[in-house]
Amino acid sequence: MELQPQPTKTYLIHRHRESTEYQFTTSDPGGPITHYYILAPPKYQSDQHYKKWRAIIHSGGDPKTHSPAESPITCRIARAIWWKKIYIETGGGIQREVKTDEKAFKVKSLNRSNKVRKAFCMRPKALEWSAEDESALQGFGEGLRERAREKLVMVHKGHRKYEFEVAGVKYQWTGTKLHSGGLVRGIRLNGFAYSVKLVRLEDKKLIASYQKKYNMCGSLTGFLHFYTDEKTEILPEPVIVHTAFGMIRAEKHKRDTVFEILGEIAKNAGG
Repeated sequence: MELQPQPTKTYLIHRHRESTEYQFTTSDPGGPITHYYILAPPKYQSDQHYKKWRAIIHSGGDPKTHSPAESPITCRIARAIWWKKIYIETGGGIQREVKTDEKAFKVKSLNRSNKVRKAFCMRPKALEWSAEDESALQGFGEGLRERAREKLVMVHKGHRKYEFEVAGVKYQWTGTKLHSGGLVRGIRLNGFAYSVKLVRLEDKKLIASYQKKYNMCGSLTGFLHFYTDEKTEILPEPVIVHTAFGMIRAEKHKRDTVFEILGEIAKNAGG
């Protein structure tokens, strides 16, 4: 039996604000360093309907405490109904598009608020929009030539199976649940809820793995491990992070939906 290799890098995944914000960090002697911060969805686009749901990925820290230059928007994720497909977009001025949507939402909300304030003889509020935000909207700092828009589609192939292709090579996130959350909580066991692995299908090579834990302290929800080999450069780290998040969010949505259905059944049975 082949032993699983030791990871060459690990990201700690934290979940904040009722599971709408995700933070990928690495441990460091001087303190944790955030490499990716994901808004899923952002406040200005909070519709959970599959046609409007979006996730915005920043390559850096929390955008509330970092400027667009320090934590630029590098990816946008959309989904199909029931997460049958997950659409991942990078490059091509995505930050400008996201900032345009964000500003339009803020202006609309501000106009509505100022109408109410005017009715009560209150001074109007000014738009909260920094010079850094405007620079990001205008595309300053992105260079004279933008990187071409790249699109990746991840397809749900079955129970915890999500497949995608990069440069003609197929990859798949696949795994099996180890034990249920109810069992973990019932016996007070600090164990992994499930382990999902990213493999290259042509040779079943292990590329990355995600391990989710119950009973974790604070916001920590799991670990994303990386394993390197001679072909790793074909699959850049951001792609692994983006697809891992898509898989994590899809699985959470499905699990929450099942719990809601079971809750409704129990409620109706008891009523």
